[in-house]
Amino acid sequence: MKTRLQQGFTLIELLVVITIIAILASLAVPTFGRIQEKGNITKAISNCRQIITAMRIYSSDHGGNYMDNAKTEDDTNPQDANSAFRILFTENILDNELIFGSPVSKYVPDGNIGGKDDTQRTKAVESGECHWMMTKGLSDSASGSVPLVYENATSGEWDPTWDIDKKGTNARGRSWSSGVVIGMNDSSVGIQPLEEKKGTSKLKDMGEGNNLFSQHGEDFEVLDIAEGG
Repeated sequence: MKTRLQQGFTLIELLVVITIIAILASLAVPTFGRIQEKGNITKAISNCRQIITAMRIYSSDHGGNYMDNAKTEDDTNPQDANSAFRILFTENILDNELIFGSPVSKYVPDGNIGGKDDTQRTKAVESGECHWMMTKGLSDSASGSVPLVYENATSGEWDPTWDIDKKGTNARGRSWSSGVVIGMNDSSVGIQPLEEKKGTSKLKDMGEGNNLFSQHGEDFEVLDIAEGG
């Protein structure tokens, strides 16, 4: 026995150990990936919920209207989601722009909203710093079943699509494995499944050929993100 221990492991024994370790590692990596994505989705849901809460605070002081109905200095409404969300800062409802990001997104807020003398908060939610789209023209009294704030899609078209093949990347319009985060006008927020398993896809059909967006026909428009240079 002493002689056997002094000889150490044979090549075959080492190969068996390495194989077992490799098998265990291959089983652990997908599990870790799923746990990590679940944590990222939870963070995205939290950010979306905070945005909607801030929008509700704004609407309560503006006749039920959201920020995209607020006239700017040149008497026009905000033309993109970034500009609309920036109003939450000029109204002193928010002072931290980090909630406008999302894990695994190419649109990352830098935390700079402008100095104390910058009353318009011109640095808040600049182009390329907002992950979230919103529906144009809603009020807090509109149907609660209308999507209000949602992860950026492949384009700014109503009944948007997301790219399942880009899941886990920071590409525009990427989805999660299980769907995309959607915040509704009733303030509920959750992950909503997509119809397809690969390629670009709309949200899952709820019956009669309609999803959360298409059930409302073409009555609404998407306020797209400002991507920047």
